[in-house]
Amino acid sequence: MSGIGEVLAIVSCVAGLIQAYDSGSRIVRQIKARRQAHGALPPSDLLEESIDKGKREIQQLVEDGKQRFGPSFEEGDSKYLLHHITRHQHQRLSLTSPP
Repeated sequence: MSGIGEVLAIVSCVAGLIQAYDSGSRIVRQIKARRQAHGALPPSDLLEESIDKGKREIQQLVEDGKQRFGPSFEEGDSKYLLHHITRHQHQRLSLTSPP
């Protein structure tokens, strides 16, 4: 894969992660509304907080990289960025998954 192709793949990956968090948040809100309408218990607040926190953390990682490395960050070492985000997500999933 060319350098530009790698950058586009990474940008797409990060955008996909953010979109996944948005979708997850929307689904939890819909479930919450349906359960409330039927008098059932809502999903855990922890689930909603975890989804919101995950999105903010991904966005913060991108912003931190831009501030730390400047504009070259977006064009830079895409493999490092993918590795860093993947590792971060793996750690988050390990912490929020039930044993």
